[in-house]
Amino acid sequence: MDNIQIFCDFDGTITKKDTLNNFLRLYADEKWLEIEAQWENGEIGSRECLTEQMKFVPDMTEEKLEKFLSSIEIDEYFREFLDLIKEYNIDFYIVSDGFDYFINKVLEKNGISGLKIFSNRLIFSDGKFITEFPYNETDCSISAGVCKCNIIKKYSNVTKPIFYIGDGVSDFCASKTADFLFAKGRLLEYCKKNKDTDKYHNLIGFCDFSDIICYLKEYLRKK
Repeated sequence: MDNIQIFCDFDGTITKKDTLNNFLRLYADEKWLEIEAQWENGEIGSRECLTEQMKFVPDMTEEKLEKFLSSIEIDEYFREFLDLIKEYNIDFYIVSDGFDYFINKVLEKNGISGLKIFSNRLIFSDGKFITEFPYNETDCSISAGVCKCNIIKKYSNVTKPIFYIGDGVSDFCASKTADFLFAKGRLLEYCKKNKDTDKYHNLIGFCDFSDIICYLKEYLRKK
């Protein structure tokens, strides 16, 4: 059965905490918080925010970076979720405004590979970081590094319902494209606050991927 498609955020959704924010808290000059405040206030987009924040990380060793990434935990039920979508041949995409270097390392350390990922690019060389934004769009309404709405528009199949899973600010716009929306954290708060002006179809709050698995099993059983 291949009648649905799922787009999913990474940091704070698949991982238990935001990877990049935890990294910056540990290793960056505190000035990164000033940039974060500008982003949260809507003064700059995430592309500018991420580029500037990574400049505040001093020389980093590969050993220190590997140790940090090894400490990042993913949702306990995410592997079971992957088994389910494989069983039903469901199209699955990770859409993240984070960095591929972090995402790939975290998934690799958890024995997960072969997923389709759209994210910003991070190159680590000689203790320094270089940021690139291959999925940036000049007309993105929130000036994101990854324009998630454009990714969904470009890669979704119009014949299949769109399921979206997210937790944060970078998911606000993309969540409005979903036929079924799994939300937690700031995304869920945003959806509840704006439910009278923004039309959310089938909004489902969740705590972890076990909730999503239960819902999907019931949904697929009825098909």
